[in-house]
Amino acid sequence: MRYKTFFYKGKKECDFVLYDEGGEKTAIQVCAYFSDADTRKREMEGLAEACKNLKINTGHILTLSQEETIAYEGLAVKIEPAFKFLLQNLQYSISE
Repeated sequence: MRYKTFFYKGKKECDFVLYDEGGEKTAIQVCAYFSDADTRKREMEGLAEACKNLKINTGHILTLSQEETIAYEGLAVKIEPAFKFLLQNLQYSISE
């Protein structure tokens, strides 16, 4: 599957918004560590704004090693190591 990749900027920012060939959208924030309160606030606010404005129900935050799923302002947020996200999504690109 191929993706078109964009950057979201409104009042806040989101690192990546991916659109697949079928029109499915994925919002992604990337940070090394997600444990610092300021980092969590910044990443979550940017992701939530992008998801709300682009009508995306699930957002992703890619980290070095942290993994959890949380709810934030009605949004499901999957926090996972970047390598896991990439391996899950690269399998589609490699097999085509």
